[in-house]
Amino acid sequence: MGNCLSYRLKIVHEQDPEHDLNEDTNLPKNVTRFSYKSLQNATNNFRTKIKDNGFSSFYKGTLEDGSEVMVKVFETVNNNIDFNSLVKIMSGVKHKNVVELIGFCLEGNHKMLVHDFVGDYSWLELLFPASGVRTLVLPWHRRVSICHGIARAIEYLHYGISPRVVLCDVKPRNVLMDSSFNPKIVDFEVACLLEDDESHDSGAIRGTIGYMDPEFYSTGRCSEKVDVYAFGITMLEIISGRRNLKFVQDSVRISLVDEAWELRESGRIPDIVDSTLSEFSEDEVIRFVTAALSCVQLPSELRPSISDLRLMLSDGYDFSNTVLIRPPRDYWQRSSPDELSDSPLNNEE
Repeated sequence: MGNCLSYRLKIVHEQDPEHDLNEDTNLPKNVTRFSYKSLQNATNNFRTKIKDNGFSSFYKGTLEDGSEVMVKVFETVNNNIDFNSLVKIMSGVKHKNVVELIGFCLEGNHKMLVHDFVGDYSWLELLFPASGVRTLVLPWHRRVSICHGIARAIEYLHYGISPRVVLCDVKPRNVLMDSSFNPKIVDFEVACLLEDDESHDSGAIRGTIGYMDPEFYSTGRCSEKVDVYAFGITMLEIISGRRNLKFVQDSVRISLVDEAWELRESGRIPDIVDSTLSEFSEDEVIRFVTAALSCVQLPSELRPSISDLRLMLSDGYDFSNTVLIRPPRDYWQRSSPDELSDSPLNNEE
């Protein structure tokens, strides 16, 4: 059996998670250890917050050499994080669509990660700004490029490193944009590590309502298909410019996934496209929405791997022999906000 680590909800190792980081022989050789004071100075006493997720906050900073960084500060209440393993795994992740780890800080209760600075905005903030008014509407070709970039990053994490990483929390909030609108995945805080080809009991359910695989919620079995499901939801949101979960006036909850299935069955898939877009390829929209729906099938064995999904997103892919099975219409409500109100899971606002 392989090993599955939950960073947020439990400590897997018996030993003190700070022990190895205090031994120079076991420190990652390609990252820098920063003092708390140096990061306090770099971030102007942590006044330049970029984002937070309730368990950690990100701040923009400038080091003494002038380089810009993003400092992730773990809240003191989150003391059960396996910080040692998190630093070691992230120090080995090198991909153009994953935010790079350049260092860390571990002093007393202060636990921080230092990343290369990417940008001030996540894809969530560009797509769903808090003000409700978008200052920038990305054209269709940019959205296609973003989907491809996220897929490349997930494929790398699933199959390009060892142990393999299942993020368990793929969503727009965890995708940052650089100045050229290249997506960069950030936040491995609830990741699951797999050391072989099997799925494993995670020991804890974690993720975000609206993106969580209902099968993972009901069984606790962690596999790559957890990320495939969440990526399918994320693609639909990128294409439509709308959130997956929403409410109508009669309080009947519907989802973007349900709407996508309805449009596919009625032959009107292009109707899902963000209304702010005046130009897009209908054929490409149909291909991307069909691929996204393949990601949210139940059981998870029906879903493609992320590598197969990348093929489905490529030009000229033939869907003529692809059979999609729509889950029960209320299947996603099994992990609804009402049912999880007492759970430690994230609820996107």
